[in-house]
Amino acid sequence: MPCLCNPAIFKVQQSRQSCLHLKTALNSPRMSFAPPLPGFRPRPSAFALPILILGSLAVWTSSACSVLGGRDTAPRHTKVDLFEPVEFAFEGRSEVVETLPVLRPKHPFHELLLSWNVETSSDIGLAFEARVGRGPDGWSPWLYFGEWNTVRPQDAEVEFENGRIDVDHFTSDVYWERVQVRVTARFSERPAGDAWGAVQRLHLCFTDRRVLSSFQTPVPRTRAALPVPVLSQREQDPEIAARICSPTSLAMVLGLAGIEATPRDVALRAYDASFDIFGNWPRSIQAAHSFGIPGYVTRFASWRPIDKQLALGNPVILSIAFGKGELDGAPLEESSGHLVIVVGFDDQGDVIVNDPAGESAGRVRRVYRRDQLTRAWLGHGGTVYVLEVSTADQS
Repeated sequence: MPCLCNPAIFKVQQSRQSCLHLKTALNSPRMSFAPPLPGFRPRPSAFALPILILGSLAVWTSSACSVLGGRDTAPRHTKVDLFEPVEFAFEGRSEVVETLPVLRPKHPFHELLLSWNVETSSDIGLAFEARVGRGPDGWSPWLYFGEWNTVRPQDAEVEFENGRIDVDHFTSDVYWERVQVRVTARFSERPAGDAWGAVQRLHLCFTDRRVLSSFQTPVPRTRAALPVPVLSQREQDPEIAARICSPTSLAMVLGLAGIEATPRDVALRAYDASFDIFGNWPRSIQAAHSFGIPGYVTRFASWRPIDKQLALGNPVILSIAFGKGELDGAPLEESSGHLVIVVGFDDQGDVIVNDPAGESAGRVRRVYRRDQLTRAWLGHGGTVYVLEVSTADQS
């Protein structure tokens, strides 16, 4: 669930999450890492037709956490990325659908996160759907996750008897065994030689709320704070200031990469007109990518992967929730959904953050107690934005 801020009380709303990323067994010829494709532009075909770029899978495992019944608990994780390109053309059609191979996770799942990095010419739009399955032949309808550079169809399907899209992720009360993704490319005008689209990455994250064990939070090593610029959402356009913790966080990370973009600039690209929000998770990731920073939405189970990202020069944006008195020193008294940027760890193992809700830019940089931020973050799903500043072209 995204940031859904209430301007009157300066809070955000977010549904509670628990997570299991599942190791997949995909019939892919290649199950190794490949670099993203920043700046990639497909060459026009001999017939000057648009080309859509998709990819094969890279798989790795980790874990994440949740709080159920008042106990700190954690299931397992696997993350799935698609990189290596394949091509197909419109061949005179106004719409082309590419259906990816079926993914068969090792364990059942209740939830699915999907995020993407795409680039298109101005006349090409992309839409993303997925269906889930179980049993020999049982499949859900194709469910609409989101789009870029196009509008949501009026007949987009987002729910069925056993599940639904909760704004930006799939959720269900029953178990599913497999998933399939399809991407639809549409153009608004007759194809031209410079019309093209590129899906540079798809990232999938699966959740199983059933398998749980106690989570642990070892003390991170001291990690000097990255020089992430400070911006306060409260100092932005008062009409949207209380609703843009996500765009403000993204703008700060873009600033670290030397990309000049105001929170309003980012908000305009990330805006989800279907729900009138600025914090839709996959749209936020795509907005950052459109400025030049690749990334994905996923879930972690400890501070270790965040420390690894910081070592690479990548700040990590956390999705958190907390009640009154649960996060000392926070500018918000409480929140059912907020975003902060982890920029380092101090010598006590506590967490250095940029909190966009700071009353002014000078009060954005803060240090939160590790145990409290652990519960606010891992205790509510462990969801993060990973933005790969270190791989971005900063020329």
